[in-house]
Amino acid sequence: RLAEAEIEGNDIVFNRAQNDARVHGPGRIEVLVDRDLEGRALETSQRLSVRWREAMHFDGQLATFLGEIETALADGVMKCHRMDVTLNRRISFSDDEPQTHDPEIAHIHCQDGVTLEYHAFGEPSPGERPVVVGFRRLGVAEFSLDQSTRDFSAQGPGTVEDWQRGSGRRRVSLSPQNVSRANEGVESDKLKWSYTWLKFTGDLSGNQHDRYVVLKDRVQVIHGPVEHALVPI
Repeated sequence: RLAEAEIEGNDIVFNRAQNDARVHGPGRIEVLVDRDLEGRALETSQRLSVRWREAMHFDGQLATFLGEIETALADGVMKCHRMDVTLNRRISFSDDEPQTHDPEIAHIHCQDGVTLEYHAFGEPSPGERPVVVGFRRLGVAEFSLDQSTRDFSAQGPGTVEDWQRGSGRRRVSLSPQNVSRANEGVESDKLKWSYTWLKFTGDLSGNQHDRYVVLKDRVQVIHGPVEHALVPI
């Protein structure tokens, strides 16, 4: 345990001379970071928590996790079966006092059954708790994120689900001629959430700062109003 980092497990091998840390079997690591899983700057530093089932290897800059991984930070959760996390600089274990302050995640790469979930909260009223105004879920075979450029890519087949409170902010715009009047449901102004579902079989790419995404190969889209968050069409 250090000031900004902590490793926990039943079998830990720590080699200062080789700058190498390994955990055999299940374990947990926590690191204080300044950016969330989407690469956005946090108002205050928060702990990135990673749990795994099989093994972990960390050489001071690259950490590899194996088996039922769950990563939690701020309002995001990421799950997969293999994950590589690269820091922006190497931490030296051989120093008498390792400099663990202010590390940042440079790159994240996840494989095998990847799911990502994000919550968005609105400004709370005085004396009340923050209200969830958005929820996004992504399921893909492989996912990569560059924290410096905020470019991301994924390998399908995959699905994206997005819920937004209110009808003013729509992820997908459909022209009137593309809407079947006979298939319309209840009036959207009576429903508090908008829902978007996308399915693709190829690749996905985009940039979180510029707020765009490109999906390829047999893309399907469903968009419309729903009564509650997490309720699909």
